[in-house]
Formats: sequence, C-alpha cells, structure tokens
Amino acid sequence: MSNSVAVNALTILGLYLAQNAVHYALPGSPPALVLIGVVYIALYEGALAGAAAGLFAGALLEVLVPGRFGPLVVPYTLSGLLTGLLSGQLFRDSLATQVLLPAVWTVFLTAGAHLAGTASEVDGPGVVEALWLSVWSPGWFWTALAAPPVFRLLRRSRPRPSRRGGRIGPAGGWYGRTGR
Repeated sequence: MSNSVAVNALTILGLYLAQNAVHYALPGSPPALVLIGVVYIALYEGALAGAAAGLFAGALLEVLVPGRFGPLVVPYTLSGLLTGLLSGQLFRDSLATQVLLPAVWTVFLTAGAHLAGTASEVDGPGVVEALWLSVWSPGWFWTALAAPPVFRLLRRSRPRPSRRGGRIGPAGGWYGRTGR
C-alpha cells in the first residue's frame, strides 16, 4: 500500500469519526465531513485518488453506519472522480470552491438518498421533488459552513508531496533547484 493511499484512508476514517461526533451536536443533518474529505483529496491529488477516496468513503458509510439505505459507493466514487477531473479547471484554494463543491455534492447525494429510500414505493418523490427536499435540508448549509475549516485543517495536517532539490518557501512557492 503506497503512503498516499494509507494517508487518504486514514483521513477519510478520521473524518468519519468526527462526523459521527458532530452528529450528536447537530442531530438533524450534520455536515458531511467525509464528503468534504473526498472533495479535498480529489482537488489536490486528482481524479484517480478522488475516486479511490470516494469508493472507500462510500463503502465505509455503507458498512459502518446503521440505518443507511441504498448504495452510497457509486455516488461517493462519482463525486471524487468528477471533482478530480474538474480540479485542473478550478482554483483549489478559493473560498468559493471550498464552499460550493461540497455543498453541491451534498445536495445531489441527499437527493439520491431521497430517491433511493423511496424507490420501492409507488408514489415516491420524483427527481425534481427529491432535489427540492434536499435543498431545503440543512445538511448542505452545515457542509458549506464546515468545509473551509476542514480544508485548512487537512492542508496543515497532511504531508506535502516531496520534490527533489527544492523546498517550500514562506509564501508556499518552491525555490532552490528545480530537479532537472
């Protein structure tokens, strides 16, 4: 197992434990800290790492969270993959990116949960009604509010990729040899 995969798995596991702890403080719809972690990994490490983090997060939530219904593996994997594919087009350190991406993914995952939870019912909500219900759920608001501090915490606590011959300067840029 490579070092990056182990760090990503421990990051998702730690955010899962924190999400469960926050669930007791905000019992209605706590922030989706695991989803924030998937988005962070996808933005900073790319589509493959994001998809792997989403796959692990979805499987973790399916296995360990009692009362969950429906497949969470596919939506979490897709959120990591699509965010990773968009990562080259987005400014990662932007507050708007950190707030909007997790909030939008929370709305879509909540809408999917509404659809999956009532798929067996004849008169279950349609797609538009499920999106409407998920927009009015406070989960996306708490996720958007929690995302910037979680991004900052993850940026400070995770190891930076090493480059040979240079070091990180005070402004975050590389100086020294370029490694050629």
